[in-house]
Amino acid sequence: MLECVQMVSNELDSLRSDDTFNEIMEKCSSAAVELGLKPMKLPRARKPPARHTGPAVAYAATTLVEYFKPQYFEIVDLVRSELEARFSGSVGLQTFVKLENILLTGLIDKDLLVSSRTTN
Repeated sequence: MLECVQMVSNELDSLRSDDTFNEIMEKCSSAAVELGLKPMKLPRARKPPARHTGPAVAYAATTLVEYFKPQYFEIVDLVRSELEARFSGSVGLQTFVKLENILLTGLIDKDLLVSSRTTN
């Protein structure tokens, strides 16, 4: 099971590139044309309150790439970090991995036996 998690994690790493993002944007644009949908456009720019920006001019994306690129990378990073958090540090999962190895190999892990005797 952890091998599958590693494979998904590697695939997410490969998605985290500018080339992949640009390819996805091109596919979305061409799919919209093929399906007869309206082309993508930027949402209306809203001016934030002055207390948030101070004397500086507020940033507003001027292209679709500038708008969607940070969101894309944030999603990929979030999915990868949540995947790691769920499957890497769990003590219960590590115990199940050891049990799985016992079933697959037939070799008994003595540390697992000792720890299970102390918890019961």
